Amino acid sequence: MGLSTNKPPIALLPSTSDLQRLSSQKIELILEAIDREGERKLRYARLGMICGTVCLLGSLTASSYLAVIGHEKMAFVILGTSVLSVIGKMILQRLG
Repeated sequence: MGLSTNKPPIALLPSTSDLQRLSSQKIELILEAIDREGERKLRYARLGMICGTVCLLGSLTASSYLAVIGHEKMAFVILGTSVLSVIGKMILQRLG
């Protein structure tokens, strides 16, 4: 039996009737806060892409090194798991 939380969805912007009652200074503060939130999400997305790329390149390097010294099976395992995890993350982002 799961707990049911019937919370209303949180709106990013206030309703138009609420905005009409606010001063222009407060409206500007709300819009600036929304801009900062968008910039923060973009910064985290870029950082995640950079970290993911570095990890994938590292696993590609390790896999190449292992293949050169004669450990082909281990190289395949390392490269396969890293590529499959990147593909899995891309699919989850599309679905979510």
